[in-house]
Amino acid sequence: MVSNSIVLERRNDVKRINNGKGKRLPEVAGSWPIIGHLHLLAGSQVAHKVLGSMADKFGPIFTIKLGVHRVLVVCSSEMAKECLTTNDRAFASRPKAMATELMGYNYASVGLAPHGPYWRMIRKLIVLELTSQHRLQMLARIKVSEVKSSMMDIYRTWVTNARSYERVIVDMKQWFGKLVVNIVVKMMFGNHFSPGEQNGDQFLKAITRFAQLVGEFVPSDFIPWIRWLDLGGYEMKMKKTALEMDAAINGWLEDHKKKRNYASTLQVDESKDQDIFMAALLRRVEEAAKEELYGFNADDVVKSTCLIHHDPQIWITPFEFHPDRFLTSNKEVDVKGRHFELIPFGSGRRMCLGMSFALESLQLILASIIHAFEFQNPSNEKINMTESFGLVNHKAGPFELQVAPRLSPRVYGFLD
Repeated sequence: MVSNSIVLERRNDVKRINNGKGKRLPEVAGSWPIIGHLHLLAGSQVAHKVLGSMADKFGPIFTIKLGVHRVLVVCSSEMAKECLTTNDRAFASRPKAMATELMGYNYASVGLAPHGPYWRMIRKLIVLELTSQHRLQMLARIKVSEVKSSMMDIYRTWVTNARSYERVIVDMKQWFGKLVVNIVVKMMFGNHFSPGEQNGDQFLKAITRFAQLVGEFVPSDFIPWIRWLDLGGYEMKMKKTALEMDAAINGWLEDHKKKRNYASTLQVDESKDQDIFMAALLRRVEEAAKEELYGFNADDVVKSTCLIHHDPQIWITPFEFHPDRFLTSNKEVDVKGRHFELIPFGSGRRMCLGMSFALESLQLILASIIHAFEFQNPSNEKINMTESFGLVNHKAGPFELQVAPRLSPRVYGFLD
């Protein structure tokens, strides 16, 4: 989850972090009755920028009030390290929220589940059956196949729409989104969405809405007694999104249950790895479901990531694109949770389980398309990088580029 702020929330009291005297941190002024500082986060600016402005004024650690909750905001690498190492266990949980209840299978999703025996069990299952290095190597052919297929989609678009050797406009935001969904869905369920396929488009839209709704500031999460009003219609939207995602996933699961015996035949084809994986996964889930897992030890802590990714004390020209900085001034910094100047995957026990998968996929995708195609901005203006609201701050608008092949036409025949 790539965002730009760390927010740690605890109901009724703010967790004391080795402050010596056990005193509460001061609360930012401007709190309104009942809603607290919610009005500051309800504007057109994304939350991390609002919190960043507060940090410039009040320092790297302060508290705000969101409804009935007091919230600790941390925006320095030193404090991030303190929270995610020394006090890692105290901040290892997740809060109860409408989104995690309605779209996270009643707090059962591994990324949103509170810390406890259930989370440890499901985390172990995912590491063993999906994100381990052995499993990623076994399923590596899927990533290669999907990247080739998606690149061929771009080439066909160019062949169909371009005049002579002119470039064709492609929405790369949509292309990247479909490719990532196809890789994940193919690895887990053995399915693939073709261009223009209705089910694929609907599932991608549902995933996008899920990420957006999880990142929304839902009034009833902070003022519980007004949930029955459903202000903003969030409950209705979340239930609809959950049903759309369930419809697709349940169809794939039922299909694989019927084909589980197929895996035992060990037929040598492209679907072999997916079938074996699904058979093992379903067996492990069924075994785990027989265990009685009562009571999550939820201590109502919310985490995001941190403002330190744009801290000018750490990064020279932090809002400019200079990848060479990781070969010179910041060459010792990596993204694997050991250097708190840059933690896009988090750190500690709740670090993102898909980090290795994400990094391998990113390198493969970028290397492939940069080698195969030439890209150009269709206008002379800078690309609008306005961020959208949500769990992940995506680019708000489309990312349209002019694309043309840079290799011989016969090379693209090998992508089929």
